[in-house]
Amino acid sequence: MLKHYFVFFLLNAGIFLIWLFPVREKIAARKIKKQSSVIRELEEARKRLHDTLESITDGFFSLDRDWRFTYLNEQGARFLQSTREELLGKSWWDAVPADCPFEPILNKCMEEKVPLRDEGRCPISDTWFSCRVYPSAEGISVYLEDISARKRAEEALTKSKEMLHAALDNIPDVFVIYDPDRKIRFINQAAVKLTGRQISDFLGKKDEEAWPDSVTSRYLPQLRRAVQTRRPQHFEMTQHIPGGKLYTSMVTYVPLLDERGEVYQVLGITNDITARKCAEEELKKAHGNLHASLKEKETLLRELYHRTKNNMQVISSLLNLQAASVKDDSVKQIFRETRNRIQGMSLIHEKLYKSRDLYRVDLGEYIKELVEGILGTYGPKGDKIALQTDLEPVPVSIDTAIPCGLIINELISNSFKHAFPGERQGAIRVSLHGNGNDDIELGYADNGVGLPKDLDMDKTASLGLKLIYSLASKQLGGTVRLLSEKGTEFRIKFRATHPV
Repeated sequence: MLKHYFVFFLLNAGIFLIWLFPVREKIAARKIKKQSSVIRELEEARKRLHDTLESITDGFFSLDRDWRFTYLNEQGARFLQSTREELLGKSWWDAVPADCPFEPILNKCMEEKVPLRDEGRCPISDTWFSCRVYPSAEGISVYLEDISARKRAEEALTKSKEMLHAALDNIPDVFVIYDPDRKIRFINQAAVKLTGRQISDFLGKKDEEAWPDSVTSRYLPQLRRAVQTRRPQHFEMTQHIPGGKLYTSMVTYVPLLDERGEVYQVLGITNDITARKCAEEELKKAHGNLHASLKEKETLLRELYHRTKNNMQVISSLLNLQAASVKDDSVKQIFRETRNRIQGMSLIHEKLYKSRDLYRVDLGEYIKELVEGILGTYGPKGDKIALQTDLEPVPVSIDTAIPCGLIINELISNSFKHAFPGERQGAIRVSLHGNGNDDIELGYADNGVGLPKDLDMDKTASLGLKLIYSLASKQLGGTVRLLSEKGTEFRIKFRATHPV
């Protein structure tokens, strides 16, 4: 049954009666409805919190002021090597061993009512954890995060750094690690040994804070350039180290870049090259001395060639003088042949004297000059003989050139004596070919009367032919092939010798 309310107003001496709706019941109904909505929201929020705590990988539990478990998620119970059924409602002291590493932080949070955080190793689950404790009106809430993987990675990184530092401390090169501000974060024992100072004199400092300008001015610009350009810098540096010793080094700065391309470290390596530089200087000095010695020997060798040539020319002149007083033509021919042999050897020494190469001559060029010179000694008779040449440039030593010259001299002399009797005209063809593997073929042919068909080279009395075979086989180590169908042809094959 509704209650009705009336209000009386006195207005201008009049009396008014107003009827009011039952307000109190309506207000109460609204309050009840609102409270029910709040309760539902709280229940939903609690459910969401419960679902969240059950789904996270972190452990969570709450303790009341009497240290009794009021809630645990599955991961929290697993952290404590138990189940929720075994722990809920039980006292911390009854459920957890006394040596639990995070008990002190829980106790401190209970007493001081402030949030706390710590890391440690749980002997119960044999894991590393991060413990965060928050106070509440009912007690405390505890979050446990398994950080074993991170700790193992940190331990591996620490061991790796220790191994790296141990390795760097045992290398002979100076090794320095700078941060982006060029402050020294690591320096090895080689630097301590080199400078005579302690590691603490360098750590956390820039080079200009640890050394005077007279030292840093030699390398600091390159270090700054490595940071600014983000590119390695290499340079040599020479300076005096404690004790006054001159120290030459190859310095390298290598900037290390992060994923954004920014410098996060700079590696500095200083390699002692003092010994190498001294060796290079000694080698340069030795090369200089050797060059001077070679120049001196070349001068002496040229002088020797020059004097030998002059002496042979003197002998040739003496033979000419002696031949001029001889009436017998056969004796004159002997003088001429001997003189031509000497002239051939003299020409070799003259060419070596004038050549830039004191040990080799161009055999083709030498034979051409030699043949032309020998033909010139026969005067008018030599003019009646046509010379044909096919001579390749073949560099040989003096040990090869002299026997070849003597062979050519004997062959020409033989042609003039036997191939072209009287005033007969003819031609001489001389060839020289090399195959690039030191194999050489020397060819000589004339179109004269040819040699007798019954000639036995082993029994011939001709000194010239014996000399040709002896020089070709013994001096040159070659072979001689004789053809006498149309005139006379010699083909001599041998291998070139080179100066040692």
